[in-house]
Amino acid sequence: MVPELLARMHIADVQFDQAAARAFDGVVQGHAGMRVGTRIEHHTGQLALCVQLPCFVQRIDQRKADQLSVTLVSFGFKFGIPGDCDFVFDARILPNPYWESSLRSLTGGDPAVVQYLDSQPQVQTLLAEYEEFIRARIGEYRGVRRRYITLGIGCTGGQHRSVYLVNRLTERLASQAPGIISRHSALAKR
Repeated sequence: MVPELLARMHIADVQFDQAAARAFDGVVQGHAGMRVGTRIEHHTGQLALCVQLPCFVQRIDQRKADQLSVTLVSFGFKFGIPGDCDFVFDARILPNPYWESSLRSLTGGDPAVVQYLDSQPQVQTLLAEYEEFIRARIGEYRGVRRRYITLGIGCTGGQHRSVYLVNRLTERLASQAPGIISRHSALAKR
């Protein structure tokens, strides 16, 4: 590992195999131009490193470029809240597509679920409120020269509502936060 980079990995309930270790070392070696003493802490929570590696690489690249990295994470409360979230939102108040038998096996990215949630006024109201809050935080984080912000949106299983909201917010925020990352942690467990 590059001596200039102090990286501390916190991995809970994940087997950190040799392939993942080599992949992480390759990312670090590819960014050897970082300042001495640069510290990057990456809390993987319950996701395997190979799932989160692209997010980690982008955070390193954007730190070098003096840009704010914005990540939106969908998750299921039944699996726990991801450990790297700066803010957490609860979408369990919204109508749940799970209780519609034709939508149960689908995800918040499937057209039928998107159509169902698009048609719900309560969903659109909450989506607009989340967007307004996140836009304000992006501006504030840039103002104090923070390098990254991670926002989690959870529903019961992380399959429908939170996935839909993360996808919609990623679309809406793309102009203010180029390179915005969306990650669906519960879908990775399916």
